Amino acid sequence: MKKLFFAILALVSIVFADVNFDNPNVVDEIGIGGTYPNFKLLDPHAAGLWFLRAEYPAKWDRVKDDEFEQHDAIQSAFKTLKSLAKPKYDEYINQKSSILTGIRFGRYDFKSHSFPLDVIGKNSFFKFDGKRLISTLKVYFDNTGDEEKKLYMPVKEAKTFVEQRKNSDGWVDRELDAKYYFRIKKIKTNINKINENEYTPDTWGQGYEPSDVTVIGHIYKIEIIDPKTNKVIATFNKK
Repeated sequence: MKKLFFAILALVSIVFADVNFDNPNVVDEIGIGGTYPNFKLLDPHAAGLWFLRAEYPAKWDRVKDDEFEQHDAIQSAFKTLKSLAKPKYDEYINQKSSILTGIRFGRYDFKSHSFPLDVIGKNSFFKFDGKRLISTLKVYFDNTGDEEKKLYMPVKEAKTFVEQRKNSDGWVDRELDAKYYFRIKKIKTNINKINENEYTPDTWGQGYEPSDVTVIGHIYKIEIIDPKTNKVIATFNKK
């Protein structure tokens, strides 16, 4: 079941409330905010270079071969980054979003009167791309649990449910959707990755890499949806 779920993640689609993770610019902004909790660990030169090259590429092209202009531009970029880190953190922390992804239901358990659901676990994540500052953003959840792993349904209703999803050859379509509603609880940008950035003219710009960021979400509701009818067939409210 777990291997199947990770395959399904590749087909993830997003339904947004306040935060649009599918927007690369938003991912970069979250990455800026994610530097705030550990900002003191940033190397000013490396972080300024990271920010300058990603956010002001035209300016970088003008100054990259003049070490004095480059130095001043990097310092200025670091000051700008520092001024943005906390506001961007405050903008996104505790905000709501939702993710809609495909899941599967298994064979009916006549003892528990339920279908097992192939939902996410604590090590599962959803991945999104940034624009220039951030290469990858991963969303994990801190409160996945067992309560959403079963779709309860009386036997007669369950039998009809399966029959309606059966084709002429007897194959049962067991695909469903799960919509996860959550708040952003933590944002953590990879400081070490930023601090690895360096530049010298004889390396042809090598050594520059975007960073990555991890978002920890706290689920407050999960809806199980039948994609054939677009109806919610089960809701799990979480604290």
